[in-house]
Order: sequence, then C-alpha cells, then structure tokens
Amino acid sequence: DRERAPIVLLSLGGGSGIEDRASQVARFICDVDSGPDLAAIKSFLAASDLSPPQQASILNSITPIFRLAAQHEARSVEINPLALLP
Repeated sequence: DRERAPIVLLSLGGGSGIEDRASQVARFICDVDSGPDLAAIKSFLAASDLSPPQQASILNSITPIFRLAAQHEARSVEINPLALLP
C-alpha cells in the first residue's frame, strides 16, 4: 500500500525547519522488503554539486540506515546532519 510505505526524505541543505523547506526535500517511497530506490536517489544526487565520492558516501549510507530502522520497526529515523568529512 503506497500510502503506508516507508519514505526516505533527503535534503541537501541542513538546518532546522524542514517543514518550511518542503520544496527542497526529495521524497523516495521505499519497498518494505527491498528498501529505497537507489537508482532514483543516485539520480537526485547526480544533479547536485556534490562530488562523486560524496554522492557515493551518501548513497552507501541509505540502505544500512533503512535496514536498521526496519530491523527495529522504527516509525522514523532522523540523521541531521549526515556529515561528510574530507
């Protein structure tokens, strides 16, 4: 049921007030079993000004976070900020 499916919200701008920046937040509906659509997230990241290694770091962090949430039957998980170190 798409209305009850997990969703990954991803914003490239940090800070508080995500509700006020809804237009800057990408929404990725996830399959309960297989997780988020990594191809769609990769496409979103490719359109950003992040370097390819930074994009890969973010992409590689999303599935483990999704699996952790599913394992614990979490209603939500927030990583704010997800920091990229040089």
